[in-house]
Amino acid sequence: MQTFTCAGSFNRLLTRAGLSLMLIFSTQTLPESAPARQASPIKVARLEQKLIAYGTSELLIGENGIEYKIPRQNLRILAFAPDWKLMVYNTKTKMASVQPYGHWSRKITGKEALLVKSSQTRAASYQGKPARLTILYLLPSESDVSKSEFIYRDANGRAQQYNRIELLEPLETNIKLKRQQAEFIRWKLGVPQADGLVVQQQNFYPSGKKDQMVETISISQTTVSPDTWRYPSDFTLGSMATVKEEKKKYMQAAEMFGTLILDKKEGK
Repeated sequence: MQTFTCAGSFNRLLTRAGLSLMLIFSTQTLPESAPARQASPIKVARLEQKLIAYGTSELLIGENGIEYKIPRQNLRILAFAPDWKLMVYNTKTKMASVQPYGHWSRKITGKEALLVKSSQTRAASYQGKPARLTILYLLPSESDVSKSEFIYRDANGRAQQYNRIELLEPLETNIKLKRQQAEFIRWKLGVPQADGLVVQQQNFYPSGKKDQMVETISISQTTVSPDTWRYPSDFTLGSMATVKEEKKKYMQAAEMFGTLILDKKEGK
């Protein structure tokens, strides 16, 4: 009996010691043997575009999302699957406006619907490949000139209203838009008649003058980090006007125009 008891106790001690050693070993080696897995870079199409009111901007289109980067305005405009909510995010102030898909997809923010008298499409080309040119003939409307265009146009130009819009859309491209992505582009341009990937938009005036509203400089394929291809989390909710700092920009524009007027008076 005594021998059996000693052997049993000894075996139990060995078992406990072995378990302790295994626990220590596994605790020490786990961080090295099982590092956190890094997600692969995400492939996106990148369009470098020049916008009349915002300068050079970047449109990114991926399988599950779309984003407009507008550095001059410190803005990122994003929409991602599965809910496709729209976020307008100010990278400087860390403020954001968020709209559900059912709201933004049916609304053109800051503009009324264009009053289209008639429209037509023509065969065209873009970078040597087939494209579609959509021409919209407009009725006079106060909504023809957006606030951003107002800031960047001189007094004579502001007195005019454009009466024709031309949209150029390539027909042969590797960029396949989901319905929500096409709606995002229509929302951003403020032209619900756009059908797909718009690479150029021109607004024409009765005088023959035209504004190059959107001009695509280049189209390429690139990758982005999974950490950036998502909605930002470090933000405070605010109205669209607050996020875009519209009041501040209008005041700056007023000061700029006031200075120009004073300079003209002093020059006389």
